[in-house]
Amino acid sequence: MRLGCQGFSWLSLWGTACRILGPQPLTYVPLIYVAVKASVPRAEVFTVCATGSYFAALAGYGAGFGLMRVECYQTALHKLSAAQPWLPDLMQRRGAVGVAMAALMPIPLAIATWTAGSFRVNFLHFLVAAGFRMPKILIFVLLSGGPPGPPPRANI
Repeated sequence: MRLGCQGFSWLSLWGTACRILGPQPLTYVPLIYVAVKASVPRAEVFTVCATGSYFAALAGYGAGFGLMRVECYQTALHKLSAAQPWLPDLMQRRGAVGVAMAALMPIPLAIATWTAGSFRVNFLHFLVAAGFRMPKILIFVLLSGGPPGPPPRANI
């Protein structure tokens, strides 16, 4: 089943692209810092953030995969592929490596995961590549510092 673009305007597509490519409203880094400072066990902070990031990567792959059912998106991707004939082959051969590199860098991972889903990067390779975000999260958890110490006593 293919979905047409009758309900979409170019303005809404542009707005969606800006939202995806633009800065995220709240990244996980401040959440990690606040959680560690609030004396939440580091293992718990890491587990929650790493799991959330991994499932977000899977959702991004699924969203990109699903966008191929939208006719205007599919047409735009085919035009891009016609203009850059090496691109589909590169994404099939090295797309998971690109996702892994993006996972290690300070950029929104959504760009890489949606693109991987759109180009149908090998899913098993993608699953491994999406896990490359976890070492970065672990470093943030470890470098967030310990709890602030005992609270001051109130003199009543």
